[in-house]
Order: sequence, then C-alpha cells, then structure tokens
Amino acid sequence: MKRMPSKPTVTKTLGPLHFEDLDPHRFEDLIRELAYDFRDWISIEATGRSGSDDGFDIRAFERSGYSAPMAVESNEDKDAVHPMEGRVWMFQCKRERTVGPKKVQTIIEDGVSALEPPYGYVLAAPANFSKAAYDKFREELRSRGVMEFYLWGRADLEDMLHLPKNDRILFAFFGISLITRRKSRAAELRALISVKNRLQKLIGIHPNHDPVLLRDSKDILYPYEGEYDDFDSRPRWIEKPVVQMHPLGLIFEVGRYFAICDLEAKTWDYTDVINQARSSPDHADNQDECQLRQRIQAFVESFPRRQHATLVEHRIVRFEAIVAIDDEGDAEKEMPHIYVDFDAANGPFSGVQRSISFSQYHSESLEELKRISIFPAEFQEPSTRLIHDRKLSLQGSVGDGIRMGRSSDFTLYDCDGAMDFLQVGDVIALEGVNETNGEQLYIKIAHRRSENGTKIISRKSSSSMEIASIESQLGRTLSREDTVQILEFKRLKNWELRELEGSQR
Repeated sequence: MKRMPSKPTVTKTLGPLHFEDLDPHRFEDLIRELAYDFRDWISIEATGRSGSDDGFDIRAFERSGYSAPMAVESNEDKDAVHPMEGRVWMFQCKRERTVGPKKVQTIIEDGVSALEPPYGYVLAAPANFSKAAYDKFREELRSRGVMEFYLWGRADLEDMLHLPKNDRILFAFFGISLITRRKSRAAELRALISVKNRLQKLIGIHPNHDPVLLRDSKDILYPYEGEYDDFDSRPRWIEKPVVQMHPLGLIFEVGRYFAICDLEAKTWDYTDVINQARSSPDHADNQDECQLRQRIQAFVESFPRRQHATLVEHRIVRFEAIVAIDDEGDAEKEMPHIYVDFDAANGPFSGVQRSISFSQYHSESLEELKRISIFPAEFQEPSTRLIHDRKLSLQGSVGDGIRMGRSSDFTLYDCDGAMDFLQVGDVIALEGVNETNGEQLYIKIAHRRSENGTKIISRKSSSSMEIASIESQLGRTLSREDTVQILEFKRLKNWELRELEGSQR
C-alpha cells in the first residue's frame, strides 16, 4: 500500500528541556531530587547552599550492608552525636551547556582529593559530553581512588525526568506532566478508535464509492450555498465518493482528469479544465461544458489508444479531524454527513495522492514519469473530413466485436493499401454491421499511424490478443517485414451522425 502524503501538522511532542532557565541553586535542587532514588541513603546534604561546600554541591551517605557497632564509653552523654556511618558520595552540579575534557579535568582537580577521596562521585551538567570527556572523567577519578563514578549529561537527565516515578519532579521544575499528557492522549485514541469503528460499520471496510457529504463544522448556513459569495471557490460542504477505508482515515476521489501517458517514453500530461469526479447533481454539465468535454475527448482520441489515460486524484480526511458523524443525513442530502473543520486552502483534506490510470486494473505511479506539455490551452472543435458513401467490408468476427462494443476491436489493421483512402476525421459505414436496433453502424477514424512488424512484435506492451487481432484482420501471420497501417476509430451514435450530416449540408 502506497503512503498517502499529507501536509505537515503540529504534533504535541516534548522538546528539549530548558535547564538553562534554572538558576544554579535551582539546578542543584533538581539534581538532589533525582539523587534521592539513586541509592539507599542514610542522609543527603545540600552543602552547596551553605556557601562553604569545599567544591561540592551535594554530599550523601549511602547505607552500607554492614556497620560495626560503635563503642560507647561509660561516661559519655547518652544524647551525644555520633559520626555518620556509610559510604560517602559527592555530587557536583555545573549548569553549563558545554563541558569539554579540559573542563572535566579542572572540575575534578578542584573538587576531588586524592588523599581523602569519596567512595562515589557524580558530575551533573546539561551538556552533551564527548567520548574524550568521558575518557578524561574515568581517568581522573580512577587515579584518585574513587570506587564508583557517574557522568550525568543532558540525555541522562532528560531520560531520568521522563520516568513515571519522576513525573512530579518534571512538573515541579518545568511545569510538564507526562502522566497527564498520556491520559489526554489515551482519551484522544479512544475517540479516534470510536470514529473509525463507527465509519467502518456505516461505510464498510471496502467502500463501494458511495457518496458522503463532508460539512464544515463551523458552517451555520447549510443548505443555502447562495448565502456565501465565495462558495464556488471555497465550499462549506462537498459531496464526494469514498473509495477506501485507510488506516489513517477516509480516502475520497476528488479528481479525474483527461490525461495522455506514453509508458515507452515515460512522459505524461493532463488537463484540469474538466473534472470528471464531480458526482453531485448540483454540478451537472451544462451545454458549454458538454461541448468542451467533446473537444477534449476528440483531442485525446487523436493519440494512440494505449496512451489514453486518466489522472486520478485521491485525498484523505483523517479520523482525528472528524468532529461529528450524522449517519442518516437529511431530506436535502440523504447520505451520511461527516463534520470536519475545513481549512481555507484544502477544505477537509490533509493529503493528496495522484496516479495515472489506464483502466480499473492498471494504474501507474507518477514517480518514474516526466510531465511534458501536450494539452493545448484551448481545444478546437472536432473536425469531420469526409462522410464516405461507400461501406467498409470487414471479416465477420471483427464486425461482431464492434457491434458488441468490445473496445479492443476498435482498431483496423491493413498491410495491402485497402484502407489508404481513410484519413483521420473520416466517417464510414461498416458493411453488414448494424446497431442493436437494426440501424446502420458508422465509425469515425480518430487516429492513424504506421508501425513495422518488428516494433509491434518486440514491443513489451503488445499482448498476444493484439497480435492475434492483427493477424485475424490480415488473414495471415504477422511478419517482421510488414508495414502495418493502424487505424483507431470510435463508433458514432445515431444523433452524432445526424449532427455531422447536418453540418455538411
């Protein structure tokens, strides 16, 4: 499944924490809070706030597994204070964003004595330490006999603060609560799942191009589109068919445009003057648009039929953008109504995907194709060169295919010059081939070209059915030396023939 592109959206993620906004003493308080669960302490002292910290900001005594009983002399006061037992840890806090190897060395030299080293040591700073800084940190502390040591950089501090147990600390120092955010996100997900399941039951996992009405949740004037001066350029409700239930939302077909695509040359173009995806009866073609459609069709038919294509445009309405769903609709629009916050530029949609379609079962991505200029700015009236009095004789199987409307048979092949008199725009009756109502069937030559047998046989897009059709009309096997005249045509409806006859009188 191809990914549906979408415009960038703002997401609620947690960015870098601004440690630099904390004053030095507040940063020390933060580290002390994080240190409480680091070991099983007997006590933790905020020595840095006293002003005489001997280079340390926090001193802590870790409870050891065994403490020797203290000897108490008989004449000692029962309330006398005894020395604290336990391993000594020292914490130094540097609220600096850059701490290199030399700075690390200076901090340790100034703070850690080789004669009376602590058991453990932690240096905390909101900096991104390099490998060289880590190496210098280990080297200096090992040389001083420190048994355990840790370097808490920016990434380590953020990881600790993101732990659920430290959510109260994160909130106290930065005003952020991830637990609250998770609860909010859980509620959003439950709402999204509810919308998805409801639409899945309403429309089905595999929608059948059934239309729905997309409505702007901010609109209060439905169904009176005349109340908006800019409704044509910025509609507040749109009727569109659902073509796919995507994991991210509903995919709608919003555009079908006449296109020409040459897969051999990997080129394509389209015209957007007619959108064939407009399904609403409110947008029924008027006479001018019908005539424009005929002119575009005539232009497309002047190219080889294998290059006739449709540019299909799909767009998505994401589940999270859906505000409300009206399953039943109303008397004006008896279909589901889906309320979305419309965007001024994109309406209810947030993504677009385009592809070239040759048939229901054959589509091509635009990624490997190059768009060139093919369609004109203005389309001319289709011309008819000549309506022949004579009839064209075809073999029975070919005539049967044309009468039954098999589009694969709407091509004539000739190698003997029997059809040289036919040119693009010519109209001619088919001998022995009648419409289903018994009237004479006429065809109009839309495109003519010549190809040699080698090209036809070697072309990747040539199917065995195409070659069989050529050989059936030639009455023999196609040879690589043959020069084949290829005439593609369309059937004329009776009213089209009468109009042509009237125009040539």
